[in-house]
Amino acid sequence: MIGNTGYSPLSLCKLKYYVTNILNGSPVSRLTREYLRYLCMFLTGFLLLSCDAFNSAPEVDLNDRLSDAEVRQLLPHRRDQNTYIFGFELRGSPLEDIRQYLSLLEYLRKNTPYHFEIQLSTDTESLNSELLHKQIDFVAIGGMNYVNMARQYQLIPLVRGVNIKGESQYRAVIVVDFNSPIKKISQLKGKRFAFGSQYSTQGYLIPRLMLLKHGIRLDDLEFYSFTGSHQACAEAVVSKLYDACGMQDTLAQSLAEQGLVRILASSDYYPSSGIAATADVPEKVREDVRRALIKFDPQGKDKKNLYHWNLTEMPRGFVKASADDYKKLEKIMERLHLLEAGRIVASPEKTQ
Repeated sequence: MIGNTGYSPLSLCKLKYYVTNILNGSPVSRLTREYLRYLCMFLTGFLLLSCDAFNSAPEVDLNDRLSDAEVRQLLPHRRDQNTYIFGFELRGSPLEDIRQYLSLLEYLRKNTPYHFEIQLSTDTESLNSELLHKQIDFVAIGGMNYVNMARQYQLIPLVRGVNIKGESQYRAVIVVDFNSPIKKISQLKGKRFAFGSQYSTQGYLIPRLMLLKHGIRLDDLEFYSFTGSHQACAEAVVSKLYDACGMQDTLAQSLAEQGLVRILASSDYYPSSGIAATADVPEKVREDVRRALIKFDPQGKDKKNLYHWNLTEMPRGFVKASADDYKKLEKIMERLHLLEAGRIVASPEKTQ
């Protein structure tokens, strides 16, 4: 059955961001009523993370907040023919993701004749809705959600991310608490399992396939839940609310090196996340942006102006992408009955 408590354990970084900006009356607090809902969720997450199970986590600087310039980037957008809106799926904390992508958009502003503004979506469903209502022009997106969105919103893939090894592919991993007695995937039957977003390749699609290869269906678990992001998924395990979770390989490796989680298993390689444009963006604009992204050199000449880009899924930049790159993922989604009526569904699996 689905174990959905209505919230996920989230980081102090997220709590700090929303509390300081909402309570201090910053313009960010007026962007959408949904942020108030997030405030309540984060307060709950804060209480959970204060337990002894998370005492070993790195400290977070509670004085760190968005600068005035960064806040202005989040204000309601002024649309003109040379301004394009960039959206993204949450990977870690909103604050970290915003700063990483703002530094990329500054690079694009300097290397194309266009201006870019960022759109913060509270979750992937909100992002999808904003695409549907033509509020976003470019989007940083994972493979699974690209397949879903491309069927509905005519998305055009531009580039895929290149990992630290120079490969435009990635893996998902299943992690457990560092001291967990679980040693292999088959022992997860009857356990509590956390996924990231139900639209995530690394946080849901690939981990679910990994479980299935070991004979574990969703209804074989004690319960499972979608926590919303890779970070929240990991925190669900570290705080011992769940026995295991499926998540992004790079973040998992970093947490494993800190002794917070242990990687139980790694998947095969699949096409990495990338950046896509809607069909409403003129072809010349799409190609200008694609060329700039392919020339992007985050390990060299462009490094100094970036924010923590080495922690993203594309630390070495981008390569050209096409719709054919994601055919393999599409077949997996069809096998798992996740594309009924052309939309992602997250119901317990049917007969495989």
